[in-house]
Parts: sequence; structure tokens; C-alpha cells
Amino acid sequence: MKNLGRVFTEKEIKVLESNPSVLRVSENITYSPAFKIAAVQANQAGHTPMEIFVQTGFYLELIGQETPKRCLERWRKTYASSGEAGLLEERRGRELRKTG
Repeated sequence: MKNLGRVFTEKEIKVLESNPSVLRVSENITYSPAFKIAAVQANQAGHTPMEIFVQTGFYLELIGQETPKRCLERWRKTYASSGEAGLLEERRGRELRKTG
């Protein structure tokens, strides 16, 4: 997820990385596959993207108000085309890598 020019401070990175739903933070946040799958399923059950992220311990002031919506749009598309397996692969970069 591009954070649109936002650079996280060391303190913000530590806060984000302390969340079990986050694998790592650099210029972007890499979410755990388990969180992506759970988020898509919760969204299908009627929970809003913002609700899912807030209930999982994310601060919208830190990640951005639009991040939950954008992530869920991307993850739902992947889930619809490839199922859970599609969310287990890290798609950034040149090579596909299994995460988790």
C-alpha cells in the first residue's frame, strides 16, 4: 500500500510493528496474511473496513483514514480471484514470496 508520500518515524514504526497484524513496516505496511484473510471475512460478514482496522488496534491517524478501505478493496479482489491462497503471497517486488 503506497502511503502517498508519508514517511513513518521510528516511533510510529515501533507502534505499528507492535501490532500482531503487521509483519513489517518500511515505506509501506506489510500486513500478516492471517489479518488479510480475517479482514476480508469480517467485511463479507458486514463489518466496515474502518471498523475492522480500529478493532484490530490500528490508529487511523497513523495509517490514514482511507487505508482500510483501499486495503480491503485490494484484498477482496485477490480473495475473489485466488481465495485465501492469494492472500498468503506477498505480491510486492519482483518475486512472489510466501509470508507468514
